[in-house]
Formats: sequence, C-alpha cells, structure tokens
Amino acid sequence: MKAISEAIEILKKRKKLHYAIIAIIFLVLYVIFFSYGYNLYFNNKSQALAIIKNVSDNNFIQITLEAFGQHNYIAGFLLILGNNIKSMAILLFSGIIFILPGFFSITQATSLGIIMGISEAIRHISFFHWIFVIVVGLLEFSTIFLACYEGTKLGLTLIKIKKKGKKKNKKLLTFNNTFIEALKIFVLIIAILTIAAAIETVGIALFGSKGSAI
Repeated sequence: MKAISEAIEILKKRKKLHYAIIAIIFLVLYVIFFSYGYNLYFNNKSQALAIIKNVSDNNFIQITLEAFGQHNYIAGFLLILGNNIKSMAILLFSGIIFILPGFFSITQATSLGIIMGISEAIRHISFFHWIFVIVVGLLEFSTIFLACYEGTKLGLTLIKIKKKGKKKNKKLLTFNNTFIEALKIFVLIIAILTIAAAIETVGIALFGSKGSAI
C-alpha cells in the first residue's frame, strides 16, 4: 500500500497538461489500431489470423481457454494477471533499450481488435458484454500508457548519461531516481491489472468462453 500511495504522489507531481496531451494522443492511436484489427478480421481473415499467430502465445491462449472451459476461474484469473504483468514489465523496462516501447502497444491494440472481431464472429457481443470490455480496456489502457511513458522516460534519461560526460555522477543519480520511481509506478500498475483481471474473469464467467475461430 505504501508503494502505491508513493506512486500516486509521484504522478500528482507530474505535469498534468503534459500527461493529458500525451494520453489523448496515445488513446486516439490505440483506438485507431484496435478498430483496424477489428475490421481486418472481417475484411481479410487470413491476414488477421496470421498476425494473431505471430504475436500471440498460442500455448498461453490454449491453457487459459482450458482453465475457463473447466470453470477453474482462479487459475484463469492468475493466468490473465500473470500474462498482463509480464507484458507491462516488457513495456516499462524495454524503454532502457528500445527508447520507444509504445510501438509494442500498437501491436497489442491491433491484436485485441482482431480477438474482438473473432468473438463477434462466433456470437453477437451483447451491450453488457461490451461494457465489461470497455471497463477492462480502459484499466489496461491506463497501465499500458503508464508503462510506455515511464519506459520512454527511463530510456531518455539513459541517453543523457551517454551524451554528456560532464557531471556524469549527477546524471547517474537522476537515472537511479527515475528507475526507483518507475518501480513504484510498476507496483501501481500491478494493482490496476489485478482489478482488471478480476473484472475480466467475472465477465468471462457471466458471458462464457466459447471456442476460438483461429
């Protein structure tokens, strides 16, 4: 709880307008690629399925479907939560190497759109089902945004250390502080993902989990 409250305080100190502008741009891009993936399944099914098979862990999908198919919702919840935490850790800490981890989120948005297209093809998605999807989507989107933002910030801080030889100790201290802040925010991300996974599990329990069109 202390780490979560500290993470919230860190976010409160950030430039709210700066955060808001980036979040809006990020959300627009996420929706665009989600819509692209959703429509792609109906317009070019083979290409959509090829994308899913290339970017998704088929073993994870199969194990998760089996867990929910056997009504083992605790196992399903833990599988979803573990996979989401792993993805956010990659997004956050890849910033040190790749600088722009946001590109990972584009792939994720497209994949999610394709999966929703598959679900719609199997059976019509009800209004209440879409409510669960939107709520979970907003929670997961917030964690993706935080992970990408903090990951990029880590990468940029690391670049400054390499570019400027003078006052390197001060730059290293700045990077160290940024890294510690990122760890605290990652704890907050885990808390949000836990809530999202719980809601997603309830949604699957209510609306069922039927076979895959893949």
